[in-house]
Amino acid sequence: MSRSEIVERFVLISQVFFILRCRPYSKNCKIFLIPLCLLLACSAQSGYAGSSVVTNDPEKQSPPYLPVYHIPLRVHLAKSSKTPQQFIPIFTEINQIWRSQAGICFDIYAVNHDAPLKAGLDMWFSPYIGGFNGYWDGEYIQMTDEPVLGWAPNPARYSAARTAAHELGHALGLSHRQNSDDNLMRSKTYGWQLNKSEITIAREAAAEIGLKNNAKDTCKRPLILKEVHD
Repeated sequence: MSRSEIVERFVLISQVFFILRCRPYSKNCKIFLIPLCLLLACSAQSGYAGSSVVTNDPEKQSPPYLPVYHIPLRVHLAKSSKTPQQFIPIFTEINQIWRSQAGICFDIYAVNHDAPLKAGLDMWFSPYIGGFNGYWDGEYIQMTDEPVLGWAPNPARYSAARTAAHELGHALGLSHRQNSDDNLMRSKTYGWQLNKSEITIAREAAAEIGLKNNAKDTCKRPLILKEVHD
């Protein structure tokens, strides 16, 4: 449940209290006090990370833009502290963020070596990268295993997925946009949203570096520890 949904429900229940003019220990007051307490308890337990996540299944939802561009992305896990299986939901959310808004898919190949791709993008995960969550150095993307992010009204679920999607935005020519915590291109928040200008820029870049003659409008499932050195 998102923060806005919690607020809306709280306001609705508060209005009912006002209309009934219930006294603290009246029967009518108890009827509405119980669900209100349950609602607030559930929201406190859920927290913000993942409470309002990108949920569109890239295999089922129609993309907002066609054609869907496919960009090869080799993810290097040799130095990561995570297991390859722990990255599967992270990779999935990266594509949810990009396909659901911009019609861009990353064809992800996770490997346990450091040989970069000849065509496409490369990303490395490590436990520590000098205090950064992640960065694009103009050629490659470096990522920490556990990025530390701040609150966003409509957060992504995984900090690593959100940060990787942010750095991929830089690789596609996007700059920071700091005017909302919900922005994908804001620094260090769980926000994942793109605006129309960013989508246009990213799609133009994706058309240049993406695979040619790929008619699929769904994202490929990530391949884990594929031993290729091309």
